[in-house]
Amino acid sequence: MNLELQNPFAQDFPDKVDTTLDSLAVITKFNPHGLFAGQYLAIGRLDGCITILDFESKRTIKFFLGHVKPITSLSWSKKSKYLLSASRDWNVIVWNLLTGERRDTIRFDAPVTSAQFHPKNSKVIVVTLQSQEEAIFVDLRSQGGRWELDFHSGDNLADPSQPVNVTQVQDDAPRRGRHGARRKRQAATVVRFHPSGDLVYVGTSQGALHVFDARTKLLLKTEQVSNKNTIKSMEFDTHGTSLVLNSADRAIRVYSLQSTPDSKVPNLILDHKFQDAVARTPWQGCKFGSEYVIGGAGHRDSHQIFIWDRSSGSLTKILEGPKDPLEDFDIRSKWHPNRPIVASVSNLGLIHVWVTSVTENWSSYAPGFDELDENVEYHEKEDEFDHEDELDVERRRKDEQDRFIDIFNLDKPLLPHTIPIKSNQSKPADDDTNEDFFIPIDYDLENGEQEEIIDKEEDVKGFDQRNESVSMPG
Repeated sequence: MNLELQNPFAQDFPDKVDTTLDSLAVITKFNPHGLFAGQYLAIGRLDGCITILDFESKRTIKFFLGHVKPITSLSWSKKSKYLLSASRDWNVIVWNLLTGERRDTIRFDAPVTSAQFHPKNSKVIVVTLQSQEEAIFVDLRSQGGRWELDFHSGDNLADPSQPVNVTQVQDDAPRRGRHGARRKRQAATVVRFHPSGDLVYVGTSQGALHVFDARTKLLLKTEQVSNKNTIKSMEFDTHGTSLVLNSADRAIRVYSLQSTPDSKVPNLILDHKFQDAVARTPWQGCKFGSEYVIGGAGHRDSHQIFIWDRSSGSLTKILEGPKDPLEDFDIRSKWHPNRPIVASVSNLGLIHVWVTSVTENWSSYAPGFDELDENVEYHEKEDEFDHEDELDVERRRKDEQDRFIDIFNLDKPLLPHTIPIKSNQSKPADDDTNEDFFIPIDYDLENGEQEEIIDKEEDVKGFDQRNESVSMPG
């Protein structure tokens, strides 16, 4: 919808469930970039399958079979041409959404817990493995390889002239740590690229946050953000100026990244710490959404999403959903700031789509259209039904038809996901550069695999009966 027709004073956070999709989902992800950002929803399922929905029509346009265990992570490439999927079956697969085929398959020696594309190059990824201390940096280009991001590599930082100490993993060698141990005490639990692509942030099971240089793979800095509590998830905002962390101490922390001229790594400044001091609510995830911080509660008997104001830290809204507990969620508010949308996943495999309540304003569609609170008698104008010259009408009609309308480039709004972020790296060009790339529809799915749309008034007990055999991984 045209942003100019939206009410700028409308509520900018969701407040009701509009649609429920039955899909055996465990994780979901909107495409965040490109002209059609927010148009597609990738769904990772319990059975290892992946579906991509056209979000407007709620129809499945792609269906991928490649994993045999639950999906643990999804990541879109820069222009949404590729989709990365990670699973507990030890594999990471890069899917080409144009052809519908695999582009790459990367095999590891442990279940993959987290994976992400480089923000500017779909041939560079980072992953974390279950119970393994080092995150793995993978370069799929011709001169690339695999490297373990070892936090011991920062021991020589006092002397910049010292050679970089990086553990490179050979493809035909066992993936072991620097000291030979297969499993370490401090495991890497989540990894994220900074939006600039220059830095890699790795959270651990001991509450430490390690920052690596994406080019040299050298440890630059370590921050202890939680007192030996596992960092479960973390996300950057669109501009890379803020970081939100979710740890096992049942607290969500929001940090500002403050750049300094004498250091490549910005300092972490704690802005807010959100926690439920009364109910001691655990959190399933956290994300930024426009001017808000969104956290999914891990209650066993309720489906709640908390929304806090980023500037003041005050609680703005608690979204109360069905009784099925929340498992994961993703937001589309980066794409559409005036109509934010949240897609939350329950442990029954259902996807609840939260939207804002929209009040129709018909005067926005026609300048002379007036809204009336009661019936009034209409008085026609003197020249309202005067006949016009047919030749003039025909000439104007032809002029309007001959005018070229560019629906892709003209008056394209500058949204947060289109603002470039400065980077110090210069990587080879990636083939994922088409700004207006759209995913072609797989017409073989027309009568095949489709996500079932559940009426929002259907009894929740029906969900339990239909999904009573579904059990989520621990």
